[in-house]
Amino acid sequence: MAIFTDPIREHADFGPGDAEWLHLLVGDWQMVADLAFADLALWFPHPDHGYVALAHVRPSTTHTVFHGDFVGEPIRQDLQPLVDKAWSSRAIERSSETNWSTDMALRVEAVPMVRNGRTLAVVTTHMDLSSSRMPSRLELTYRQCAYDLLRMGTLGLWPDFASPTGSRRGAPRVGDGLIRLDAEGIVQYASPNGVSAFRRLGDGESLEGRSLAEVTAGLLKDRRLVDETLPLVVTGRMPWRSEIESRGVSLSLRAIPLRDEQQRFGALVLCRDVSELRRREMELVTK
Repeated sequence: MAIFTDPIREHADFGPGDAEWLHLLVGDWQMVADLAFADLALWFPHPDHGYVALAHVRPSTTHTVFHGDFVGEPIRQDLQPLVDKAWSSRAIERSSETNWSTDMALRVEAVPMVRNGRTLAVVTTHMDLSSSRMPSRLELTYRQCAYDLLRMGTLGLWPDFASPTGSRRGAPRVGDGLIRLDAEGIVQYASPNGVSAFRRLGDGESLEGRSLAEVTAGLLKDRRLVDETLPLVVTGRMPWRSEIESRGVSLSLRAIPLRDEQQRFGALVLCRDVSELRRREMELVTK
């Protein structure tokens, strides 16, 4: 995803890696938008307009609240005080009043992206509250995951330069399947698509309450060659990608460790069935 870089080049007094960190954020924040069921916007200070929008992403898990393109435009006056507060406090700030956009009631949060003790930009999240139904367990879990990632952004812990870059074919997305682990690698929650993916590999039991590493080891016990990164991915210890193959099914995995100031407290593991994709790639190689 592109980022509007003119304000950064013209006005930013960035240190080594700061601009690259914001590019890394925008390259990976589709995941957060999908987890938060919200639009995200990235704001950067401007000498004449308060802030200007560097980038915007729409969620693929729900409808957008912004149908127009506002990248490169100044911030709205009603939004600027919240962004100002987040910039100075270096903490997540939530609007005290429900914001109304056309016929939608919105909840807006401002999240400072802090690196090496300096606020570099502010992300705002815009979520539609107009639905009257109770959120499902999946929605509540996804929103907690989004909050955990954004809070890591306020601590400079996410995005992580150790994460794989580039859009490799078959890279898993939130909608493909999500598993949340605790610090010991035990499954706290598995989305329906995540459960289905492991069932296709041959695991017929519930994933929750089990070690994902042990589940994976059981599926691969007869295989001699296993991706060397796999143990660190299925335990959520490193922000890497790996792949499992069993019973003719290929599963692409991506781990995102969750951390606070002291320690790693869990991880997200995204999973995607890439069997058909790998089969087509093999056909091209053998032609």
